[in-house]
Amino acid sequence: MPNKTEEYLALACKTADSFSRQWEHWAEFLITAARLYKYSYPDQLMIYAQRPDATACAEYDVWNNKMNRYVRRGSKGIALLDESGGYPRLHYVFDVSDTAPRRNALYPDLWQINESLKEPVTGPGTGLCWQKTMAFTAKVLVSSWRMWPENWCSPTGTTTAVTSSASLTARIFCRT
Repeated sequence: MPNKTEEYLALACKTADSFSRQWEHWAEFLITAARLYKYSYPDQLMIYAQRPDATACAEYDVWNNKMNRYVRRGSKGIALLDESGGYPRLHYVFDVSDTAPRRNALYPDLWQINESLKEPVTGPGTGLCWQKTMAFTAKVLVSSWRMWPENWCSPTGTTTAVTSSASLTARIFCRT
């Protein structure tokens, strides 16, 4: 029976695999990743796999101490894989929707596009530039996909790499 770390790793593999099968999943992931731009790709992937609607995530202590908000009782944390101690372990973050304000609470500053920012993106002559950008992005994704070693995940979707020596970050990008 797999432990929690292996279960979350399998979830990340399954989610990453869905990107290559349906472009809609990739587009939904990009929306989530844009809101969580300060997190690394593996962390964004884990957040998307567990809470695609997450808008602003932080650790428990950040919400309590820095933001003066409290995490509601019964809220389920979003598990992220951490290898900083030399072995994989889980740590949890919570979305702002899992919190409630205290007196003098801060609210996370969420980036939003306004009218002054839309024109440079959608103005005249941007269609060809957009097509070239998307073509380049597709080439990068395909070439990087081919470089990923086959042994990061077995055909059944469970990890086969040894967790003490291989990077969990690398094994998140897997094919099943």
